[in-house]
Amino acid sequence: MVPVTALASPVTIDYEELKSEDARYLFPRLRKAFGDEPDCLGIVIVDMQSVPEYSTSRKTLLSYASYLAALPSQELAKLENARAKYVVGWSHGKEKLKSGATDYRKGRLLNLEMKAKLAKEVIMLIQAMRLRKHQRI
Repeated sequence: MVPVTALASPVTIDYEELKSEDARYLFPRLRKAFGDEPDCLGIVIVDMQSVPEYSTSRKTLLSYASYLAALPSQELAKLENARAKYVVGWSHGKEKLKSGATDYRKGRLLNLEMKAKLAKEVIMLIQAMRLRKHQRI
């Protein structure tokens, strides 16, 4: 009979814990996520519930998604980050499907490492574009 092994699961860390300067506490948990043991999944979930403004900021940013996608391509190009292989920033038509065709069905703004300043700039840019659109009507 084959022994039953524990399933790998992601490691969850509270956002406030990440801000902690105590590496002695975080390092074992990060090692649990990214180590070389069979149950290391390589995924860390950051729990943002302790950040009071996160929910409101997220809703605000998501409400601008359609406006962002409608921006002129030269404006969207300013948000791309080719050096980061589009892991952060705007991405549209950069991924290849299994068939080899370019995927134009979605656009996304990945903010894994987006700083608050960039998020505010994106929101201001979208608001300015909305205002110009309404002024033309």
